[in-house]
This record gives sequence, structure tokens and C-alpha cells, in this order.
Amino acid sequence: SGSSFGTLIAFSLMNISKNLKGKTECNHEDIISIFETALKTIQERGKTKLGDKTIADSLDLIIKKLKDNSNYSEVFQSATKQALENFKGKKILIGRARMFEDKTKDLDDPGMLALNKLSEAF
Repeated sequence: SGSSFGTLIAFSLMNISKNLKGKTECNHEDIISIFETALKTIQERGKTKLGDKTIADSLDLIIKKLKDNSNYSEVFQSATKQALENFKGKKILIGRARMFEDKTKDLDDPGMLALNKLSEAF
């Protein structure tokens, strides 16, 4: 994945750990909060918005699906796959790949793809 991806994930994990400090267990609302924190951090630090074809779009879909479903593995896998499908045919607008403009319509965003691949381990 792209060069900024690791930095954005690191900042997200730092913010998540601040929010969970002192907790020894996570409930369903905590799990949703983890993804909300990651989304907010990535949007702020990555200067991206929903619809830009980034990992933010995958996280947003995960959050929406978690509101009605606590089967984390199912949600993680289905949401990341659906996010990739939702953005097929759209240009990548953020990150290094944006330089290739229309050629990126047939490509997955690297961050979205990385999150999807991670979901397959659950």
C-alpha cells in the first residue's frame, strides 16, 4: 500500500489507544468507536472525505453495518468487499495513484484493498 497508509494507521492506533486507556474489555459500542476513531483520524490527517475512494469509505461502511450487526468477522469481510465493489469504475482521487487519473478507474484503492485483505484473516 501507499507511503502515507502506514502513518495514517499508526495515528489511528494511537488515538484508539487513548480512547481505550484503562479498559480491559471492549463492548459493542467500543468496537464501533474504534472504527469511528480510525475514520475520523484518517479523514483529518489524510485530508480526505467520504467518496474519495479511500480506506475512509471502507471504514464508513463498516461502521454503518456494525450498527445492526455484531458479527464482527462477517461485517468486516462483507463491508470491505462491498466498498471495493462500490467504487469500481471511479477514479482514485487521493494518494500517489491519483496521478494516473482515468487509468485508476479499473484499480482498487491500495488502502481499501489492504483492509479487505486484512479482513480475510478474520
